[in-house]
Amino acid sequence: MEYSHKLYQQSAAQGFIAAHWQLGLQYKLGQGVAQNPEKAIEHLRIAADYDIVPAQTSLGELLAASNPAEALKWFRKKAAEQGDSNAHVALAEIYLLGKNTERGPSKRPISTLNLQQIKMIRKACAF
Repeated sequence: MEYSHKLYQQSAAQGFIAAHWQLGLQYKLGQGVAQNPEKAIEHLRIAADYDIVPAQTSLGELLAASNPAEALKWFRKKAAEQGDSNAHVALAEIYLLGKNTERGPSKRPISTLNLQQIKMIRKACAF
C-alpha cells in the first residue's frame, strides 16, 4: 500500500485527477497511510470538482458532520443526480432521519419534501 500511495502522489502531481480520488480514499480509510480527514477532503475535493462521482459521495460523507450544507450539496446536486446509489442512501438518511441537520421548528416534516427529494429517497430504497 505504501508503494501505491507514492505512485498516486506522483500521478496526482502530474495532473492525473483519478489519483486524487485514490489518495483521498487512502487518507479517509487509512490504507497505507495514517487516517487524515483533512488530507482526504483536500484530495477528494479536487476529484469531485472534476465530476468523479464516487469522490463526490466520499467527500459528502466526510463533510457530513462538520459541514452538513456542503455535504448535502455534494450528495444531492452532484452524486445523486448522476445516479450514485451511495449518495441516494445518504440523502435518504438525511431527509428521513434528520441526520446531520438541525432539529427545531424550522425542520421540515417528511410530508413537505419536494418531488425530487421523494424520488431520490424512493430510488435509494429500491436498489
